[in-house]
Amino acid sequence: MIRTRNVVASLCTVVILILAGLIAGIAQSGGIIAGARDPNAPAAKQPRLLLNREPVLYLDLKKELVEITPAGINVLRAASERPILSSGRTMRYLGMRVGGNSLSSLRLEEDGYVTITTRLLQLNADGIVLEVVVKDQPGNIVASRNLELKNYEEAIIELAATPTSNKRLAIRLLPRIKAIEPLQDYPALVPRFGTMNGLVIRNDKDVISRGGTEGTVEDLNGPKLQFNTLDSPQSGRLVFSYRPFPGAVLAGEVQGRELNFEWNGDLYEWISLDEAFLPEGRWAIYVWQTGPATTQGVGFGGFEADPSDLVNFLDRMKSMKRMGIGGAVKK
Repeated sequence: MIRTRNVVASLCTVVILILAGLIAGIAQSGGIIAGARDPNAPAAKQPRLLLNREPVLYLDLKKELVEITPAGINVLRAASERPILSSGRTMRYLGMRVGGNSLSSLRLEEDGYVTITTRLLQLNADGIVLEVVVKDQPGNIVASRNLELKNYEEAIIELAATPTSNKRLAIRLLPRIKAIEPLQDYPALVPRFGTMNGLVIRNDKDVISRGGTEGTVEDLNGPKLQFNTLDSPQSGRLVFSYRPFPGAVLAGEVQGRELNFEWNGDLYEWISLDEAFLPEGRWAIYVWQTGPATTQGVGFGGFEADPSDLVNFLDRMKSMKRMGIGGAVKK
């Protein structure tokens, strides 16, 4: 769901002679793209979903080990891109935004390894300013400079050859500017919303519900909308849907078979094991907390109702539950 914005590229070569050696590459690179709802929250509670209403640019920085020959440049291997985790939090988006960092470790077969730290200083649709710091194994800075590069404009960091090797080895950096599509409201009702074959996972590891629920509406021009409920001591009683409704706030997204939202610092993932929740796109999820939990365990269910009558509908459901009639599906 990400569009790449292409800008005419020209070749820019930056040569930095550093230490010697024959290189075998392993790398780590990445950066967190997080929502901005509470940037001052503790690390364990900072949001992981990006709920952007406008396109958000980010940098995908490709790194390769190459050999420079009279005939040209041969790619020996590409660095494996792995996210840098923050306080054990899952990366929801890879790549870097302004201020983001990446770290690559390139091992030398004979002489240890070097590390390359990059920090994104500026980013727009036309290009970037990238701070690059190269260190040797003891941690000494071997090279440090800022690179001004256009989209798809290369930078070559050449490594000096050892006396036992006449190869000219280098690290090639290739910046690719991409955009995360804006989150949109689904424009209409769908006949069926939900899944009967799925999992609800909290904070990446706790499976709090299996199976599923779904709602159907017969009149796609009528007043009713499908809602889902999640009821637990940790979350309170939550009501959520794919369309705006009274009391609800934008709290998540749905793409294909994954529906994600955050509430009170917890990430909830509803994964469908069969069909997609909505047609292709990146769509908003709205959540409303109606009050504290009404169960000691975990309740997960769904219903259809007129959003303008939602409060009365929930009161009737609560009364029926007290009488032992109906109620949410419990784990």
